[in-house]
Amino acid sequence: MALDLGPVADTSIVGGKQATWDHGAAGDLDVGLKPFPAMTYLKFDLSGVRTKIAKATLTLTCIHPSTDGGTVYPVASSSWPEGNRTGLDKTSANGPGLKWKDVDTNRNAQIDPRDTSPYVPDFTRPSASLGPVLPGRSYSVDVTGALGTGGGVYTLAISSLKSTPGSYASRENGTAQGPLLHLVVAASPRCGDNRVNQATEQCDGISSAACPGRCRADCTCQPLPRCGDGIVNQPSEVCDRADDSTCPGRCQADCTCTPPRCGDNLVDQAGEECDGTASPACPGRCRADCTCAPPRCGDNVVDQANEQCDGTASAACPGRCRVDCTCAPPPSCGDNLVNQPSEQCDGSASSACPGRCRSDCTCAPPPRCGDNVVDEPGEQCDGADGGACPGLCQPDCTCGPPVAVVEADASVSAAKTTTNYGKSTVLEVNSSPANRAFLRVRVSGVGGRHVGAAHLRLVVGKGSSASSDSGGRLHAITSCGWNELSMTWKTQPAIDGPLLGQAGPVLLNQAVDFDVTSAIGGDGVYCFALDTASLNNVEYNSKEAAVGKPQVLLTILPPVVPFCGDGQLNQPSEHCDGTADSACPGRCRVDCTCASPPVCGDNLVNQSREQCDGATDGACPGRCRTDCTCAPLPSCGDSVVNLPNEHCDGTDDHA
Repeated sequence: MALDLGPVADTSIVGGKQATWDHGAAGDLDVGLKPFPAMTYLKFDLSGVRTKIAKATLTLTCIHPSTDGGTVYPVASSSWPEGNRTGLDKTSANGPGLKWKDVDTNRNAQIDPRDTSPYVPDFTRPSASLGPVLPGRSYSVDVTGALGTGGGVYTLAISSLKSTPGSYASRENGTAQGPLLHLVVAASPRCGDNRVNQATEQCDGISSAACPGRCRADCTCQPLPRCGDGIVNQPSEVCDRADDSTCPGRCQADCTCTPPRCGDNLVDQAGEECDGTASPACPGRCRADCTCAPPRCGDNVVDQANEQCDGTASAACPGRCRVDCTCAPPPSCGDNLVNQPSEQCDGSASSACPGRCRSDCTCAPPPRCGDNVVDEPGEQCDGADGGACPGLCQPDCTCGPPVAVVEADASVSAAKTTTNYGKSTVLEVNSSPANRAFLRVRVSGVGGRHVGAAHLRLVVGKGSSASSDSGGRLHAITSCGWNELSMTWKTQPAIDGPLLGQAGPVLLNQAVDFDVTSAIGGDGVYCFALDTASLNNVEYNSKEAAVGKPQVLLTILPPVVPFCGDGQLNQPSEHCDGTADSACPGRCRVDCTCASPPVCGDNLVNQSREQCDGATDGACPGRCRTDCTCAPLPSCGDSVVNLPNEHCDGTDDHA
C-alpha cells in the first residue's frame, strides 16, 4: 500500500548574522556553508501508519543549484516549532521558530556532536546523499533507514559541507512542489488473507494446521463433530437437533427419531389432515383428533372467499379487520381520525388544536403578529404579507407611514424667457412680469390604503420682498416630464389642471397650506403650478433653501384588509369563512375550505341513518358494520361460537 505525505513543518536554520532568525515561513529550504552555514529540517507525522514501513522515498524540488545538494540525517527529537517568519530581513530575528542558536549550544558556529541540543542530527547515521542539484528539477532519495518501522513523528535534517549554497522549495512555496515523502507500507492483517497473523485467529483459510478442514469464515475452528452440535455429521446419527429433515420435529437427544403420533405437531401419518401447529391445510382450525374444523368468520383464519381478513389474521389490513371479516378503509387524512404518525389532527378530531386543523391534517399555528399572514382583526399587514402596504409593514403589524417628497421645483419668468432658476433658493410668483412656480411631488408607501387628506405646505421667505397681499393660486397639471435644471419660460408645461386652492395675504416666514387632497389619490408622481393675479410678488422657500423647504403632509385612512377568519367571503382562495358557509353549511374548515360531505365510512356518526361509523362505535363497541349499523349482540342460537361458555352453536359445531 502506498501513501504520500507532505511535511507538517519545515524550516532552515542559518548561522552567522542570522543565527537568531526564524525562517519557518520562508519559501525556500537552504543547505551549504556560504555566505552563512545553513541546514534544513523536515518534520513528518506518520502517526496514522499502523503497519511496517517497507520503503520511504523523499522527493525535493531544487530552486537554487549546488554541487552538493546535501546529506539526509535522522534527528532524535521532533518537538521543534516551525515558526512564522520569512527570514528575509531583521524582522525575522527572535521569531518563535527553530533557529541556529537553538541547535549550536556551544556557540562555535558549527553544529556537531559536541552540541547538546536534542535537534542535533545523528551524523553517525547518514541516510542518503542528494549529490549535485539543478534548479527546476526534482530529486528523490531513499530515507527508509532514517525512519522507524511504524508510525510516529520523525524529523530529517539535510546538511551540506560544500561552500556552494543550494535551496529546495518549502511547503510554503507557492510556485514549486514542496517536500514529499512517499511511503510503501505493508497491508493490515485481516481474516481472509490465508495467514494466522492476529491474536483473534485460530486459523485462516488454507492456514488451518490447528483444525484441518474445519476453519470457519470467521477464522475460528469448527468444533469436532458430535451428537448435539445441530449437524448430522456422523454415521450413527439419523438427525441432530434442528437438522431433522429425516423426521421433522421428532429428533431425540440421542440423535435418533421418535415414532410419529397425533399431537407431535407433525402431519406424519395417513389419517392426519393437520397436527397442532402443523396446519397448512386449515390454519388455526386443527382439532385435537388431527382433522380440520370447517371455516367460519371469527376463527382468526382467512379461509373463505368472502373474507378479506379474520380477527388477528389481518395481513391485508393490519389493525383494521372488522367484525364481518372485511377490511376497514386504510387511514387517510380526511377520515376524522388521528391515525397516522404524520397527523396532528384530522377534521373534527382536533383536540390538539381546536378549530385550527388544516386540510393536510396538521395544526395551523395560533394567529399572531409575526406569522407572515394577515389573520387577525387588528393586523393591517404581517411580515411578508404586505396587506395594505407592501414593503412598509412594521413589527407591530401596522402599516408604516407613507412618504411624500417634493423632488423638483423651479420658477420661470416672462422677463427672462430663456433663464433657468432650478438652483434658486426661492420660488417667485408674480403677475407682472409674469412669474410662475412649478413643483413635482413623489408619493410612496400608501399601497392599498386611502389618502384621507393631503396638504402642500410652502413657507414664505425672509427677504424684504417675500410677503404679498396674495399667496397665489395652486393648480394641478398633467405634465411631469420637465427638468428643474433646464426648464425656462419658453419650455414650461401647460397649466391644464383644475384650481386646487388659493392663499390670501402672506407674511414673512409664514407657512401656507394648500389642500391637494383631490389631486393625490395614492402612490405616484404629481405636479403642480403656482401663479397669481397680484402685482405684488410673493417668494416661497424652494427645496434648495436651508430651512423652510416645501413639504407634503399626508393623512392615511386605516386599511380594511381581508383575511381568512374575518367571517366574510372576500378572497378568491376562500370557499367559505366561518359562518359564511353557504357553499358547505356546517363544514367550513379553519383554512376557509370546505370539508367533504358526510358519508358512511368517515368515522363520524353524522347522518340520521347511522348507528355507528368505523371507529366511532360507542353505541355498539366492536360491532359496527360496513353499512354503519350495529351488529346484534352475540347470543347462543346465532349459529356462531362467540361467547366464552359456548362449545358449539347451531351449525357451528366443529367441536
